[in-house]
Amino acid sequence: FLVFFFFCLPVVIVADVMRQELNVSRALLSAEDSLLHDDAEPPVDKPSDDWLFRWRDAAGSVSDAELQLLWGNLLAGEVRAPGSFSLRLIAFMRNLSTGEANEIARLATLAVKNLVFIGDRELLEAEGFDLDFFLRMQALGVIEAVPLGLSTEFTLDTSRSPLHVLASNGKGLLATPPTPGATFSLPSYPLTDLGIELLQLSTFPPNSRYLFRVGEFIAEKGFAVRMGDCVQGPGKIYKFRNLVEVTPPKDS
Repeated sequence: FLVFFFFCLPVVIVADVMRQELNVSRALLSAEDSLLHDDAEPPVDKPSDDWLFRWRDAAGSVSDAELQLLWGNLLAGEVRAPGSFSLRLIAFMRNLSTGEANEIARLATLAVKNLVFIGDRELLEAEGFDLDFFLRMQALGVIEAVPLGLSTEFTLDTSRSPLHVLASNGKGLLATPPTPGATFSLPSYPLTDLGIELLQLSTFPPNSRYLFRVGEFIAEKGFAVRMGDCVQGPGKIYKFRNLVEVTPPKDS
């Protein structure tokens, strides 16, 4: 039996190495495809050797096609802007299941300026986002302050812009204060640093109904609010089109 075991062991090791190399190759192809469609200037710096070693080691253990796409996006993002993604994110993703990744993708559709608006629990539950869902996201370390929630205040630096911009997955809100210095607060679950990094790894469809409700909530505070398609350009300047007015609900 021992002779058979030691005879088979090299075969198992070779097969495992081949599997890891295949997984890395697939993630590399995904990263290459992402970078080929990027018109930005190549960065001066490059990812650290330690980061690349950790990425390769972790990506080699993932065989799921959906997760390999995320690993490719992670590498592409780090190549574009070295230092953008932490080693802690690599460690987190190494243990991420496909089901958990899909739930995080659902959460991402609600992300507005690095938070999740919870001012309309009825709407959230109608769209399948109940308290248990948010507790799972907190347990993963993606959001915080569940079930208490926080009130996030938005102030405006009028020297830079006369408008508040709240972007969310290709859509956005423009909020004009009723008076100079006026502020508003949104009841919310903030994204953690890890959550913010994760949501940069892919593009997600906007939840227009939910974002419109956020706009209504802000309009109730006296702000003039418009919603439209939103694209971020160079220098974090947002461009809007197809704007529509958002007014407070009639029963408010």
